[in-house]
Amino acid sequence: MATIAFTESSDQLTSAADQAFNPIPPREDGGRVRVKQFTFTAASALTVASYVDLVEIPSEAVILDTVITSITVAGTGKFSIGYTDKSAPEDSNKAALVAATNAVLGSTAGQRGKNVDGVTSVFATTSVATLAIGDTFSGFIEYVVNS
Repeated sequence: MATIAFTESSDQLTSAADQAFNPIPPREDGGRVRVKQFTFTAASALTVASYVDLVEIPSEAVILDTVITSITVAGTGKFSIGYTDKSAPEDSNKAALVAATNAVLGSTAGQRGKNVDGVTSVFATTSVATLAIGDTFSGFIEYVVNS
């Protein structure tokens, strides 16, 4: 288990960080099953083991599914999606939600139903080759809160 540092953030987290007050619209965080969307476009080349913070999941949530809805990768670069405790990020679950991919897909059945204890960061990491400038991917996380 190694500690990690996020070098990039999704468009949604960047936008939220730029605002002094960021209420969550009911359509994004309402109801029983909740959805957090993410979009990332590489502003610079990302070497293997670069970490991109995608979304935050609240404490006591269960991640139901992780879906990659679109992806444009110029080369052979692949990324994985995992999760970590927001307060002490580390890489032991770096491919727990989606294993190395450069294709549109959802998680496999064995990767669903992850319980999180504290506020959790869902992140992507480059796992095979470099992601080039302009490479982009987007998707969403479905989860429920058990509190």
